[in-house]
Amino acid sequence: MDIKDIKSLLHSFYEGETSKEEEKILSDFFETESIPEEMENERRIFRKLYSAQENNAPAHLEGKLNTLIDNLAAKEESHKTSHVALPTGHLSKPVRWAMSIAAGILIILSAGIFAHFENNRNKNEMLVDTYSNPEEAYLETQKTLLLVSGKLNKGIKQIEKVNDIIDKDVQL
Repeated sequence: MDIKDIKSLLHSFYEGETSKEEEKILSDFFETESIPEEMENERRIFRKLYSAQENNAPAHLEGKLNTLIDNLAAKEESHKTSHVALPTGHLSKPVRWAMSIAAGILIILSAGIFAHFENNRNKNEMLVDTYSNPEEAYLETQKTLLLVSGKLNKGIKQIEKVNDIIDKDVQL
């Protein structure tokens, strides 16, 4: 194999795009005695990476790591299936939706109660229609409600994005 092909393989290797066979070709190439002096650093790298040195890890370490991974996977699976608050303090999606609906109802009730008390406070003042045409009033009300709905939907989408980011962080 010529030097240009080896350099191309090296570039792919450093980009993390080589297969085991290509890495074997590079390793075999650097085991030969006659390589260009400019590639001596790569030779040292490959000898360090692919040398048959003793594994200094304790024999029981693999078993402990496998047990730890299995335990963590089981905990993660149990958290995915439960619909209760996660240990990090984050709430599951159904709970968040229920709380959002409850908050919306509370806001609507508060506005109604406020309007009721304001109406009682100003008993002497009568409400006056600002529109003489009921159809025009209906269209204006519909337009206003669509605007409010659009703003609420936009806010909910932003909250969902944040919740997805939080959920991804929790899973890590």
